[in-house]
Amino acid sequence: MERECRLAGTATRGKVWLGRGVALLAWAWVSGCQAPEVGARAARDAATPTAPASSQADAAIATAPRAPALRGVVKDALTGAALRGARVSWVEASQFYLVDARDWESAFKGEGAVVTDGEGRFEIPAGVMSSKALVVTHPTYVPVEVTEFAPDAPVQVALQPGATVRGTVRGVPSRGLQLVLRNEDSRLTYEEGLIPVKEGGFEKVGVPPGNYVASVDGTSDAFATPDIPSQYLQLTPGETVTLDFKTWALLGVKKDGARLRVRCDNPAWRVPSLVLLPGRAPTPLDDSAYWKASYMSLRSNPPDPNSKAEVEGRVETFGPLLPGPYTLFVIDLDEGTLVAVQRADLKIPKRGVVEHIVRDDWLTPSQLAGDAGTRAE
Repeated sequence: MERECRLAGTATRGKVWLGRGVALLAWAWVSGCQAPEVGARAARDAATPTAPASSQADAAIATAPRAPALRGVVKDALTGAALRGARVSWVEASQFYLVDARDWESAFKGEGAVVTDGEGRFEIPAGVMSSKALVVTHPTYVPVEVTEFAPDAPVQVALQPGATVRGTVRGVPSRGLQLVLRNEDSRLTYEEGLIPVKEGGFEKVGVPPGNYVASVDGTSDAFATPDIPSQYLQLTPGETVTLDFKTWALLGVKKDGARLRVRCDNPAWRVPSLVLLPGRAPTPLDDSAYWKASYMSLRSNPPDPNSKAEVEGRVETFGPLLPGPYTLFVIDLDEGTLVAVQRADLKIPKRGVVEHIVRDDWLTPSQLAGDAGTRAE
């Protein structure tokens, strides 16, 4: 009886384990049938992840149409030869003012730049030229700004060769001296017009053509301005000019040498502006010409505080002056606007004082165009 009970228990447990085994086999069969589909779906999900919003935006930009690369060539304006090593920079057109600032250094610090190859060619990458200007520079040429160009056509840039100014300074130690170039058209910034004097000599290449006043000055207040007269020069493209600066003593002109005193005795007149230029200069016909001439004018001596007429501007003195022809313009200005002009062609001797009295003989703006040219002959 006991044996039958044990057998019955064993049979019962066997049925239970058999039932569990069948259930496991059924689960395994169902899982095996679904596994390929589940695995394939997982593989597809892994292969196509959901892109974040920023990546989708980048993809949209990448597929949008882009401006083509900008190509061009840089040549010598006189010979037409290709220029190698010219630097082509791109800057924001709204932030670069060539005419006003002439700040070429900003071109080198622009958003980017390329350099021309042996055939003068350059290429700017696509997509960087919208609302921008090109600034083209070369060590020995006059820089230019290009603001109008077609992206689908090559840019043709012609650089004008600059002049070379070199020379010597004699009669004073050269330590702490510099040559200062001033141009009537402001083609150089103040810093660009400074040329250091080393061992009695100086040189600067790539100077824009034009009319200049060249003077020797100290590099700082620690170095006094030498007693050397300024020189006027006219530079043409590619020209080399050699200047020789000497002290008044080496020139044989004494400190009490020739001077020019200009008197304006009529108290009813406004105090005029005086412009003194060496040689025979054309009469300024408008405000722009006056300001250019004024910038190039020789400077009068500081007024004598003991002389009321000098302090009031009724008498001005120029000198010492080198002997030769000079042109004096007496300008009547009303709030900076040219109202009338007097012209005097003078000849300065080696020594002595030349007196010039301003007369009531003015040319009005309406008369300047017809009469001033005749007087300039």
